[in-house]
Amino acid sequence: MIHKPTLLLCFVALFSVPIAAPRAQADTFHYTVTADPRWEDATYDGVLAAMQTLIGGQGVFQISVGDIDPLQPLRDKVDARFGANALWYPVVGNHEAETSSDMTWIRDEYTTGNGLRTPLSNATNQNGPAGSVETTYSWDHGNAHFIVLNEYWNGETAAGSDVATDGDIVQALYDWLAADLAANTQPFVFVFGHEPAFPFHRHLVDSLNKYEARRDAFWNLLESYGVHAYFCGHTHFYSRHREPGGTAWQIDAATAGYAAFPDFGGFQTFVDVVVGDVEVRYDVYNNAGGTWHIHESWTEPAVPMRVHTLGAEGVFRRVHPNPMPANPTVATKVHFGATTNADTFFAVDVLNEKHYFYDGSFGNVFTITPGTLQQVAGYGNLTDLWSDNVARVPDFLIAWDPDGDGDDEVWAFLGSDYYVFDWNAQQFGLAQPLSNLGASGLTFQAMVKYGSSTSMDNLIAFDGDLVYVYNPTSFPLGLTYLIGDVTPGGSTFEPELAVTIDRNLDNLDDLYAIDLETNAVWDWNRATDQFELNPSSFSSHWPNETVPLDPSNGDFIFSFKSLTGPSLAKFFAIQHP
Repeated sequence: MIHKPTLLLCFVALFSVPIAAPRAQADTFHYTVTADPRWEDATYDGVLAAMQTLIGGQGVFQISVGDIDPLQPLRDKVDARFGANALWYPVVGNHEAETSSDMTWIRDEYTTGNGLRTPLSNATNQNGPAGSVETTYSWDHGNAHFIVLNEYWNGETAAGSDVATDGDIVQALYDWLAADLAANTQPFVFVFGHEPAFPFHRHLVDSLNKYEARRDAFWNLLESYGVHAYFCGHTHFYSRHREPGGTAWQIDAATAGYAAFPDFGGFQTFVDVVVGDVEVRYDVYNNAGGTWHIHESWTEPAVPMRVHTLGAEGVFRRVHPNPMPANPTVATKVHFGATTNADTFFAVDVLNEKHYFYDGSFGNVFTITPGTLQQVAGYGNLTDLWSDNVARVPDFLIAWDPDGDGDDEVWAFLGSDYYVFDWNAQQFGLAQPLSNLGASGLTFQAMVKYGSSTSMDNLIAFDGDLVYVYNPTSFPLGLTYLIGDVTPGGSTFEPELAVTIDRNLDNLDDLYAIDLETNAVWDWNRATDQFELNPSSFSSHWPNETVPLDPSNGDFIFSFKSLTGPSLAKFFAIQHP
């Protein structure tokens, strides 16, 4: 049940963006994963030959998840098959960690390319922590983020600290991984280490599960940041595992050489990972029965939408854990004032044809606390929202108080029509033409409500370099202005995003319009009735000055006010996969 707001309190930002239809899958790149060839370089060469024959090579790179000793003979096989410039990422396994010459080779490969090729560090964008700089690192390729972990680092910073007796996710490694995941902006994430978190067949008590509490913390971290897969080896047996209720896969890549145990078939394995726009496909190949073939293949969608919040330092950071409902991979979000100082939040889930409702006036529901969002979602079928039971997907949802009576109205905009939500019927009424508002012929890219010092709200929408303003109390129809008429010197811009926030909790909204093409933020000045260029670029508020938002895919920014606490009104951003 959606409860009608009845008290006039502080109305904070509300806006929405056009909903994008699910994108067609397009294979963008593929890479391969191998494990545990050890000294069986001739057998490993047979695996590489199978890659060449079956999928045209190793892909953009190959990652070998440990027990790759000695390394140079294996690297020679990669060079012979795929060329001296082929990217090969070696992951530290227990046998490398116990062999100083192997560790020297891996460190030198990262820093100097062992004097034979471009250093591997040139193909990464984040070195590991002090003490494991050359053996723990991450990088982006296309729309994916990759993280290699040295699970044998003891967490210290002295030279030689990157070797230890047991595989483990020590606190320092966990902290580095958490920071790396928090800074990531790519929709697909893959993590690589040697030991399984959940072993099968062998090493049942001496893998990462030997330190169960740290294993659990590690796995929960992967789950909460939407990691698609954790690749490992160590057991020499292929398996894939997902914890009950989880989304992250553990994929044990078995062996590409050494000890393919006869009692489990005695065959070699490699995994080809195909990363597309909206899903990833895993193709597992082996030579069981003496012939290379696909053992199994499956696809997974991109992660659910991601939530970012603007921190005190002025930079958006990923909210951990992700508070979104299950798999709303294409959706639009909108929020509106409730009966208390808290906001409510309303979501349309296109993929699952559901609507979700978060009510801030009924206890700790979607409550903002420092660094965390907590949510309890009530949901219904999308058809339930419409009086004629047709499952429409609105271009915009907006909640505002157009008549100043203290009650929010919720309007849905779709094409040339708009619909008003009937609180008693709990449904949107019949279509009304936009011409009723004087807005016919406009195609909006962004829309906000704008609260003034009175109880009356304005509806503001942007169409290219036009700005449309509707206030039914001041004028019966909306007015359209050229943006150049409301900027100093006639400057013009075309915002794809807009957001308002009652920062001072005085019923006076601050309005920001964001032009992604020029990386500019424009602030509305109430005193001069003009947009003024903010001195800070939009990208300056994102890690590495990389903006991950794409409004054409349904991404947007909003503000939300919590029930309690010092944060009150805060900026958030929704990033779809």
